Amino acid sequence: MHRLSTSCAVLVVLALGCSSSAEKPKAAPAARPEATPVTSKTPAADPSDVAELVSGVGIGLVRVGMTRAELDAVGLAIKPGETADALLAGPYRATLEGDRVTSVRVRLADLPAGARVGGAVFTAGGGTTIKDIAEKLPDCGPPSSNVGGDEILCDGGKTQLLASGPPGIVTLAVHAPAQAAKLASAGEGKWTHPQLPLSFSYDARLLEVSQRPDGAVLKSEILGKIEDRSGEREDTPQPLVITVAVRPVKRSEALAAEKIDAKDCESASVAGQSACLIRAGSHDMQQERIFAEAGEGETLQVTCDYLGDMGQPKVPFEAQVKACRQVFESLAYKR
Repeated sequence: MHRLSTSCAVLVVLALGCSSSAEKPKAAPAARPEATPVTSKTPAADPSDVAELVSGVGIGLVRVGMTRAELDAVGLAIKPGETADALLAGPYRATLEGDRVTSVRVRLADLPAGARVGGAVFTAGGGTTIKDIAEKLPDCGPPSSNVGGDEILCDGGKTQLLASGPPGIVTLAVHAPAQAAKLASAGEGKWTHPQLPLSFSYDARLLEVSQRPDGAVLKSEILGKIEDRSGEREDTPQPLVITVAVRPVKRSEALAAEKIDAKDCESASVAGQSACLIRAGSHDMQQERIFAEAGEGETLQVTCDYLGDMGQPKVPFEAQVKACRQVFESLAYKR
C-alpha cells in the first residue's frame, strides 16, 4: 500500500488546492492613497516678478487685444469683475469688449515686486506718486482732479495714471487705441464765443471758461501761492489764468498801450497770423503775452499767467505751459 507523498486529500484538495509544501496566504494589496483632486485653476505667476507697463500694450502678463482664451491661459486665477464686461485676473482688472481685452488696470500696492515703467521700477512702499511715474512716460498731460482722486493721461490716453483717496493710492491702466482716443477726447473742451467769430480748444480737466464781451478767461483751481517778500501782505493764491481778448485797435497801438517796443518781440503765430510774443517773470510768477493782427483795426491778445516752479505748484510749470499752448495753437478768429 502506497503512502501519499503529499498532504493532499480529496477534501483538502477541494478546499485548499494541492501543493507540495504549505504556502502562506498572500497579503492583500495595500490600499492606494487617494489622488489629489485636480482643479482647473492654474497656479498664479511668480509674485516676485516685476510687472512691466508698456503704453498701449499691457501690464505684466495681461495685454490689450488678448482673447478670453488667451487670458485664461496666462496662469492667473480668473474671477468675475464688478461689471459684466470685466474680469479679475489675479491682481489685474481686465475690461473686455466682445471676446477681447480692451483695457487692463492694477493697483501698484497689489504688485509685491512693483512695476517697471520706462526702465525704472516703482513700488507702493516707496512713496511713489503718479507724477513720478509720468516722468517716465511719453506725452503726459497735467494732473487733473476728478471725483475721488487725480488723473494723468499719457501717450494720447494709452496709459492712465490714477491716484485715489486721501492716501493717493496709485493705479496703473493701459488702454487699446480706440479706448485711449475716447479717454483723451473726454478731457478736451471746445469753446466758441456766442457773439464773436472766436473759438479755441482747451484742457477741460484743468481749466474752466468764463465768457467776456471781448473774449474769454480760462482759469484753473488755485495751484499755489506767490510769496510776498515785502512782509507787508499775505502770500497771493495763484491759479493758471489764460485771457483771450479781441481789442478794437491795431497791433501797433495795442503794443504802445502796453509800453512794448516791437524790437523786444519774439516771432510767433496765432490764428494763422504773425504775432508778437513777450515773456516776463519774477521769482514764482511767469507771464506770456501774444499780440496778433485779427482783422482790420483789431488785435487778438492772449495772456497766460503761470505759477513758476518756485511757487511749488500742484500742476508742474511745463504742464501749465502746455495748457496755454493748446489755447494758442487752436485759436481761430475770422470776421
